[in-house]
Amino acid sequence: MQALARGYPVLSGEPGHFLALVPVTDSERAQGYKFRIMDSAKGRDGVYRSVQDAINRTGVPHLNFNAIIYPY
Repeated sequence: MQALARGYPVLSGEPGHFLALVPVTDSERAQGYKFRIMDSAKGRDGVYRSVQDAINRTGVPHLNFNAIIYPY
């Protein structure tokens, strides 16, 4: 969450595919959203207010984020 708050994307993976979490726009942040999941292969695309919000709305029991991409 700290990386996303600083504007950095976070990558994650499951067997067979990857997903990305990216920072939200200022407008989305003003509405209480914290991050966007980009995972159209699994139907999880969207903005979320917390990790628990993402777990509740996607039905996935956990979200494993395993790489933070820092620009050079």
